[in-house]
Amino acid sequence: MSKSAQRQSHTIDNLVSIFTVRRDLVREMERTVMKDCPLTIDMADVLIDLWGARRLGWDEPQANKDGFVTVRALRDSLVHSGALLSIRLKKLKATGYLEIEKIPQTGPAALLRQGPNSSRSWVRILPAGEEIAKRLWTRYQQLGERLLADVPVTQRKAHIEVNAAIRRRIAGDFD
Repeated sequence: MSKSAQRQSHTIDNLVSIFTVRRDLVREMERTVMKDCPLTIDMADVLIDLWGARRLGWDEPQANKDGFVTVRALRDSLVHSGALLSIRLKKLKATGYLEIEKIPQTGPAALLRQGPNSSRSWVRILPAGEEIAKRLWTRYQQLGERLLADVPVTQRKAHIEVNAAIRRRIAGDFD
């Protein structure tokens, strides 16, 4: 009997499986989604988050009406490492994929500079970055379709619900 079959009822298996699948998924993403892409997976993560916020109306991170996302909100939303984010942002700016601006010190936007989630700068994806993000997003969708083709919709929905419950617990919402 396999190790996983012996321990099917243990909640730790749910958590460990998340890490195991993440490891394998990153490898597969690098092989398929990131092929021919001039960026690292961490840099692509930044562009996809900015594109999703601006063009798909994501609430994590959330863009303002002009498409800007605070650096703090971006760091908090990244799937991959937020470490070295400022270096990644500078590289993406240098390649013309995004712009970085200081948040004004006066007016309504100045409130973003205050409090525990404050940020001094915000970023916005540019057309060249959007092109790459759209191409990668399409590849992500294709990867998802390929990997989950034989998984029933009810199981996919249950998986999403379990992940949402874990996120709520981590955030301290035990209702």
